[in-house]
Amino acid sequence: MKKYFILISLIPLTAFFITVQAQTVSDGIVYKPVQGKSTGIWPKGGLWTIEKYGEFKNDWGFTKLLVAAYENKEPALSRYYSRALDAGYQPNNLLIVIKDTLYRSIVNSLPAAYYYLGEPVEHNCAGEPSNQYVSHIYPPEELDSIRSYIHEKQPAAEFVLDGYKRCSHLRIAGEHTDRIMYSSYENWNEFTLWSCSVNIGWGNDVESGWENVFSSDIQSESWEDMRNIFGDKFNMGWVDGRGDEYDELFAASNSLGLETVWFYGSSGMDSTTLYEFCESAYKHGWLEKIDSAIVDAPSGLVASETPEGFIRLDWNDNSNDEDGFLIERSLTDTLFFTIDTIPSESTFYIDSVVVPNNQYHYRIRSFNRFDESDYIEISIVLNPQSIIVPSELRTNLTPEHRVQITWRDNSNNELGFILQKMSSSEVEFALLDSIPSGTNIYLDSNLTEGSLYKYRIKAFNTFTESEYSNLDSVYIPFEMIHAPDELAAALDSSMFVKLNWMDNSSNEFGFAIERKKSGESEFVLIDSTSNDSTFYLDVSITENGTFDYRVFAFNHDTTSDYSNEISIDVVMTGLFSEFPGVYTNRIFQNYPNPFNPSTTIKFSIADSRNVIIKLYNTIGKEVLTIFQGNMSAGIHEVEFNSGRLPTGVYFFRLIAGDYTETKKLVILK
Repeated sequence: MKKYFILISLIPLTAFFITVQAQTVSDGIVYKPVQGKSTGIWPKGGLWTIEKYGEFKNDWGFTKLLVAAYENKEPALSRYYSRALDAGYQPNNLLIVIKDTLYRSIVNSLPAAYYYLGEPVEHNCAGEPSNQYVSHIYPPEELDSIRSYIHEKQPAAEFVLDGYKRCSHLRIAGEHTDRIMYSSYENWNEFTLWSCSVNIGWGNDVESGWENVFSSDIQSESWEDMRNIFGDKFNMGWVDGRGDEYDELFAASNSLGLETVWFYGSSGMDSTTLYEFCESAYKHGWLEKIDSAIVDAPSGLVASETPEGFIRLDWNDNSNDEDGFLIERSLTDTLFFTIDTIPSESTFYIDSVVVPNNQYHYRIRSFNRFDESDYIEISIVLNPQSIIVPSELRTNLTPEHRVQITWRDNSNNELGFILQKMSSSEVEFALLDSIPSGTNIYLDSNLTEGSLYKYRIKAFNTFTESEYSNLDSVYIPFEMIHAPDELAAALDSSMFVKLNWMDNSSNEFGFAIERKKSGESEFVLIDSTSNDSTFYLDVSITENGTFDYRVFAFNHDTTSDYSNEISIDVVMTGLFSEFPGVYTNRIFQNYPNPFNPSTTIKFSIADSRNVIIKLYNTIGKEVLTIFQGNMSAGIHEVEFNSGRLPTGVYFFRLIAGDYTETKKLVILK
């Protein structure tokens, strides 16, 4: 049993500078992680560099890294954090030391898998922290606050703390963290543990010891105690970087199913203990050991042309310990130049800096920090390429009412592009512009409101042209319609209401007529007219009263403001004969019109007879029968539902004996 610590042999939150031999892997041996298990390291302060972090990861197989700073100063911590990322560590493999109120800014700015608070509840009987680097004893509510903040700001991260004293306060602290670790390198029984019967600010819970713990002095049995007390929260353990019972602790880690074993080198470490740790990890299945002194050459090099006119190289990666591949090229097969260095495990490379009608010679070899493999070589002649058609043509109407056209340039040998355009009133595409090579955006401002435009593009050079790209279209909406005004109303000789107004717009599709009877709160749509109309005859009124009117213009995109409102008194004549109770034959304009989906058709007949109302389309073809049946003399209404009929102009006809009359209606969906 190796003993290095007495009672206060705790893991400090800062590291001591101790001069040791720089850690290196000798004879080309490197250690690699094993899936499902991980080793982590807290390096001593002199080794907090990108190069050393990279060595710990790539040579010694440490998949996790603790990041700390002296006095926990955030600028320094951020600097070491950036170095860890530059060395290849990901945030989800980092454990960051936090302290006091600084934890908030650290959690906000430095994402990590774990945030670690060292020995926050360890104390003497005077209620003072046992660890000189802990400012105070953390009560449960403060631990809860820290954990909640971590979960809020970094939901995937976990709060980690540790301790060494076998007492109720450590047990309580374990209820307020996500993970807990044992912070001594000795068994509980190898140093005197006191239990203080005083209240130190943890409520009324007086400290008490644990029961049913191992009585031997085997360090790994303290880990078993931790698992028995804390369950799966204890799934990571510290081992001493100055030497420890590595074999026994890795065996215990396997038995307990721990996730990570951490090598604590902050207080001291050297190449010997680092090697002993990794050898034990390898022995117990936590690391692989690989001889990297010789790196195998790639094989099966193949060269081919891509559709874009580039050269693609493919090969077999025969090594599992290379750091990358060196790509070299020559035009003469004698003088080669390095054109790129690519990462390990790569099996292809695309050379885009090539010109047709040239022969290119390539050679590739793998390398690592210890060795370089033999070359493999191949040659290829790049044939003249046709121009690759542009793709992904897209149009977009900008807020300035211009059309932005974008496309993907897939060729490297065009001199430019030919952009064509066609409006909805044209039958053929016409040249819009010729655009220089290297361009993939164009603005078209020569547009007409209410028009649909289609665009296409092709690439060209001195010898040939590509096919056209895909088509894309964009509609240019009307920006606004000027409202009609000077609305006036009068009764004609038949006592119908005739409306007149001033048409102030040139882009309307029609006018909508709204009406309400005096005393009613809401206007309703009664009919619409075609564009350029300036009058309307309302024949749908069937009762006396005062009526208010207003008009607005519309097109497919927008509507104008309302005109002025006008009122008129209506006294009905002509609907009835000069004798009371005697009616005339008449059909009135449907109401509302346009409509969707239902409208009302009102009509009067002079005597009892069979009545038919039919619907026709604009070419006179009968669409359906709206109503058919015997009706008595008088005024009647029929409700018509358009159902699945499409938007459009239709005509409805009343047939009552030898009397017929036709009106227009509009379905607008």
